[in-house]
Order: sequence, then C-alpha cells, then structure tokens
Amino acid sequence: VGLTAAASLAGGLTLLSAKADVERGIEAARNGLSAARGGDPEAVVDQLETAADALDAAETTANSPLARPLRLIPVAAQHHQAITTATRNGSLIARQASRATISADISSISMSAGSVDLSALTAMEPDLSETVALLAAGVDELDDARSPWLLSPVASRMESLTDEMRAVLPEAQIAAHAARVVPGMLGQDRPRRYFVAFGSPAESRELGGFIGSWALLEFDKGKVSQIDADRVNVLYDLTRSNAELSNLDYPLWYINRAKPQIWPQNLASSPQLSTVADASRDLLDGLGDAPIDGFVYLDGYVLAALLKLTGPVTVNDLDTTLTATNAVDFFFDEQYRVAERGAAKSELDGIFQSVFASLIDSQLPGPERLGRELGPVARAGRLQVATFDADENAFLRAIRLQRLFVLSPAIPDSFAVIQANGSASKLDTYLHRDITYDIAVNADGQLTGSVVVDLSSQIPDDVPAYALGTNSPGVNTTFLSLYTPHELIGVQLDGQDVEHQLVQEFGYWRYEVEVELDANTSRSIVYELAGHVDPEQRYGLSIWHQPLVNNDDVHVEIETADGSTINRSFELVENIVIGPTN
Repeated sequence: VGLTAAASLAGGLTLLSAKADVERGIEAARNGLSAARGGDPEAVVDQLETAADALDAAETTANSPLARPLRLIPVAAQHHQAITTATRNGSLIARQASRATISADISSISMSAGSVDLSALTAMEPDLSETVALLAAGVDELDDARSPWLLSPVASRMESLTDEMRAVLPEAQIAAHAARVVPGMLGQDRPRRYFVAFGSPAESRELGGFIGSWALLEFDKGKVSQIDADRVNVLYDLTRSNAELSNLDYPLWYINRAKPQIWPQNLASSPQLSTVADASRDLLDGLGDAPIDGFVYLDGYVLAALLKLTGPVTVNDLDTTLTATNAVDFFFDEQYRVAERGAAKSELDGIFQSVFASLIDSQLPGPERLGRELGPVARAGRLQVATFDADENAFLRAIRLQRLFVLSPAIPDSFAVIQANGSASKLDTYLHRDITYDIAVNADGQLTGSVVVDLSSQIPDDVPAYALGTNSPGVNTTFLSLYTPHELIGVQLDGQDVEHQLVQEFGYWRYEVEVELDANTSRSIVYELAGHVDPEQRYGLSIWHQPLVNNDDVHVEIETADGSTINRSFELVENIVIGPTN
C-alpha cells in the first residue's frame, strides 16, 4: 500500500507537471485551426509546430520513469492512458498538419490569365491524405481511451478534444478530396469540356431560370479557353437532331411538356441538377465536335459575386460597365430598358459572352476568398456544377456546388414550392411569394394541415415594355407546383376549388396548379394535406429553396406529436432544415 501510494503520488505529480505543456499545445492547435480558416498559412505552420513541440514535451513527461508505474494502478492507469493517447495523437496530427500546410501552398491554387497550376494541387494530395488518416485514427484512439473511471475534468477535456478533432475531420477530407479529383476536372489527363448555361430567373424554370445564353469551356492541363458562346436559339438544330435521348429515365413532364429537345432554353425545367446535366450531354452531343464532360448553371447573382473578385467589366458594344453593385439591377431591369431603347439585338445578346470572356481572363483569388464570395450563391442553388463521374460529383456535393433534389430519410417531413413561368415574359422579376406551412402531427404520426402560397405581382409604373411580354402584357401565368411526400386532399385558388396536375418525381408527389396573375394583384393558393411521419422519429422539416429573383418569405406553424410547437418566420435564402430546437 505504501509503495502504491508513493508511486501514485510521484506519478500524479509528474502528470500534473505536464499540464502546462498540454494546455499550451491545445491553445496553439486551436490558433492554428483558426489561422487555417482565415487563410494565413505562415501562422498555421507557426502555431501547429508550437502545438507539436508542446504536446511532444507533455508526452515525454507522461512516459517518464516516474509516471510509468501509474500504468499498473487501477483508475490511475486509465488517466495515464488517456493523457498519453491524447498527447501522442495531438503531436502527430499537429506535426503532419504543419507539413501538409507547407506542401499545400494554397496561394498557388488560383486562376491567372485563364490557367491553374495543377502540379501544385497534385503535390498536396499525399500530405493531405496522411493528415486525414491520422485524424481518423486519432479520433478512434481517443474514443477507445475514454473510460468511466476518468475524473470528470479529465473526461470532459477528452470529450472536448475528441469532438474538436471529429469536427475538423470533414474539412480535412474535403481538402484531400479536392487534391484528388480537381486536377482531373481541370483537364490534367485529357481536355474536359463544360457547357455553361446562364439562367434568368426573371423567367423562371424549375432549376432556376430560362436559359438565354451559354458558353462552352475547355480545360486542358489547367488552362481554360472559351470554345464557343452564343444565344440559345443557335442550338435548335442540334437539340432537335438529338431528340432521341439516350437516358430513358427522364421525368415524363420534362420531356413531354418542357420539351428541351425542341426548346433548349427549357433545359433547366427540372429541379434535379443531374437530370438537366444528363439532358445537356444527350441533346448537345456534337457541340464543339467533342463530348460534354460537365454542366454548369449560373445566374446574374453569381456574376455579381464574381465581379467582387475581378473588378468592373466593360461591355463595349453597349457602352456599359458592370460592377458588383449594379450587375443584379442590370440583369433584372436595365437590360430590358436597353432593349426597349432599340439597342441592336446582337449587342444585347452579347452581354453574357462579353462578361464571361472577361472573367476567364481575369486574375481570380485562391480557394478561401472564392469560397467566401461564391459560397452563398452556391448554397442558394444559383451556382451549380455537375460532371458524369461519381467521385467528382461527391466532391461537388461536399463543397455545396451540387444540390440533390431528394427526400432525406433522416428528416421526417419536407416540402418544396417550385414555379415555372408560362407567359414568355420577364414578369417573375416582380413576383413575390409568401409561403405558410401549417400542420399538426398526432401521437400516431398522422399529419394534417396545409401549405398556403400567396402570390403578389408588384410591377413598377416605369417597367420596360420588353419585360411585360407580348401575349397579354403584364399578365403572369405561373405553373405552381408543391412537392411533398403527403397526399393532397384538395387545392383552392382564392377560396375556390381548382383542378391540379399530379405526377410522382424524385420520391415526391408533385401537385401543380396553373395561376394567372394580373398586374399588381395578389392570389392565394391553398394545398390541403394529409400524411404520415414516423412517430418514433424526432420531427424535423426540410424546405427546398428555388433560386428566383426574389426570395420567399416563409412561415412555419407546426404542432408536433410530443406537444411542442414550432413557430418561425424567415426569408428563405437556401435549403433549410428546422425542428423544435432550431
């Protein structure tokens, strides 16, 4: 007993002497992570090396002769193992992360004069992958080292350290994934061609907007060039010659009503990006005499975000300078005034091509700032990218450049309100939607309630005639669809029962109503629902965001099976999941 007490005292004091090094190492590691997220590689290396040195010193102390006997003493052994495991893994990870930061010269990963240095990105992959492996192994070892015998302060610190490492792991995985797949996407092994569609949600389609202009880009060993660019009408002959689509799984409404094979401006007539990408590959086969390797969708909000990075772009044909401040207003208002003033159609048509060509030739910043500026428009669905490679698409989804229109089994309830313009006008610029989801769920999981969509036309007095359309100017015909897993009991327009179209798409029921909205009027559509959610599953609601000119105002009023309520009102700027604690 005396020997045990003496060994415990000596070992305990030795472990306590390592506390300062442990605290210093953890603080430095946190500072390094913060510097990494802030894009300061020098500070990252400095802090991570400090963390590694401090944790090395702590591990050496913990494994010193005075502390080793603790491994033979119950309870003390668990504390000794926890501390040595934490310091060893922390030191290895910090040292490896420092090496990865040195080899991963993020500043070199940018586009200059239309070219990206792929060799630099490829060189990062081994160290990034090793960092991921160490993080994953470290999390597992720390989990194994946790014990019910640990004192509360030690157990709490172990849990905190493990959680922090687990939180960093996905970011490291994305970085390693990028180093693995992006070089191929940018033409490392063979030239890659991307069809870039410029959508205008002023004339809405299910993915976002009517496609008016396009560009065909090629990446060859990191060098980008614009192969072709034009208005969408030049594609008519090509899409009609390829009308027999190779993929038999296209939604029937996509082929039979939107008819992108006849009207390629309707390529974006599906909320599922993969459907649109597949159709572009099939229908545009032969464009530029080479297969299409990917599809990119963007709208005016994306170009405005890009102009923050490149600076102003002058469109010489129209004597117009576009900036991040005026670009959105130009695309959704001024360009229609330009058309009304009688500008040559060819000049107006050349806006997108001119802007995009200038962007390609500009100096773009590295990934950190690109992410800050383009992240919001990507999450909103305004910037979307798809290829035909599963690993590449997994990466694109991880960085929010690709959305999947699917029901999530992890979320019990969901809905989407999606519209398409049917009046061949730009009137969706002035269309506003107010959506209320009002439902109740009982103890058996039975769901009843309604989705109310209030449409409001707010057309200014000086609106350009070009935007009003030629058929019944000012009257906005909208095909309004509710996607839901639940059954439709009835649908009313302004209090009167109306007919609806029904189809099943992407795991949802799609209920569509045609609505005509006169200028500066409002109408209300009520979808009455009945359905079922898993009563054993904690309630949650997923809401899909359609990237229109104006974001929806959403109100959620829910009574859940456990008697709790959810009452929230917000502007829907991107997909969202809400529940009792959100």
